[in-house]
Amino acid sequence: MNVKTYSNAQKIQKICIYYLLAWLISPPLGFGNIFRALAVVCAIIWLILERIFIPQNSKTPRQIKLFFSCIIFYGSVLYIVQFFFNGQSFVGAFVKNINTYILFFFGYIAAQYIKNKRIDELIKFINFIIVLGLIFSLTTILRSSDFRTMTRAAGGEDSAEFNLLAQRAARHGVGGFGFVCFTSVFAPILLYTFLSINDRDKYCYYKYLIPFIILEAEVLSAGYTLALAISIIGIISVLITKIKNITLKVLIVIIGAFFIMFWRDISTDLYYILRDITEDTMYANKVEDIFEFLNNGSSEETFYERQSRYETSLLSIFRYPVLGSYFIAGTQEIGHHSSLLDAIASYGIIPGIAWIYLIIVYPTKSIDESLKDKKLVMIEIIVLTLTALFNRYTMHMGVFYLILPVVPYLIFKSNDLIIKD
Repeated sequence: MNVKTYSNAQKIQKICIYYLLAWLISPPLGFGNIFRALAVVCAIIWLILERIFIPQNSKTPRQIKLFFSCIIFYGSVLYIVQFFFNGQSFVGAFVKNINTYILFFFGYIAAQYIKNKRIDELIKFINFIIVLGLIFSLTTILRSSDFRTMTRAAGGEDSAEFNLLAQRAARHGVGGFGFVCFTSVFAPILLYTFLSINDRDKYCYYKYLIPFIILEAEVLSAGYTLALAISIIGIISVLITKIKNITLKVLIVIIGAFFIMFWRDISTDLYYILRDITEDTMYANKVEDIFEFLNNGSSEETFYERQSRYETSLLSIFRYPVLGSYFIAGTQEIGHHSSLLDAIASYGIIPGIAWIYLIIVYPTKSIDESLKDKKLVMIEIIVLTLTALFNRYTMHMGVFYLILPVVPYLIFKSNDLIIKD
């Protein structure tokens, strides 16, 4: 193949990916048919160039083969359910789960770049994602007080009024539920990357630490309690893995045991502290709600509602464990608040395992086994599992197919541990 043709094809593909990432992450591009149409055009162009002009590595890693198999299997299950059980048209059955198929498409893109060893291009995409995350985290933080209701409305309320509010917020750069899910997982990964680099220069601070601080501030300002909790758990996991002092690790265990033993007294004091801190903020009701549940076993508001939704999905899993509620009862007996539980409850254990592999296991696979970072894999699994278990998994999470496999490479490269041939 002509070298110039190959180079031009790569450049056009980069432009397509840059737009697809911008469309996926940027709130202003989240609404509007013109933006969606451009995304479809970019996806088609990228696929055509990939199949015609980009030389393919004949050897496909085992995990990528398994990933493709799970995409075909789980995607087919979704299509069959919509086409045969819900009476959707041939096209409508696909469109119904378009967000999930978009998620898979980003996984396919990442798999192709990894398979053909185009790592440097993936690194450029990650840099672009960091810039987008910074920009729209700042716009969300600066406008969160003006668009608080709209930010919350973008979290999944299915009504014309709330959708209009979400669109207005998005046009002003305010990230909704999907964007917050993305930042809540990305922030701990940025912190881990920063702490893992031995010789940190000014560029490292600008590239990883400052974005981490701003992204985490955006998670705090958005008002999604579970997203904030997931992000904090991710940050704590990062800090624990980075502690080298054995005495300090033992001290953390002792403090944890003390906390468990005297939970009732501690929770009472913690409640009063948080109540004063969150007074007149969007978290005030959540503090009341959560501590009412923890201390009395009951709750009146959203925490109780979430609990009941999780219980609905769990009950459906126990009732229809093998084939799921759709294939046995012809309906989704799920709570619609947990992507992980809902998938198993709807379609059965085997499609559920495929879904777990697609959204949790595969994204944590390293480019090369020699670059595997077990601590990082553990942190990635924690934040991805919590996100899928306690939230609806959004297509925004597709960016992690591009991010997670490359992070170990970035760390090793920064520490000069990669030996080039």
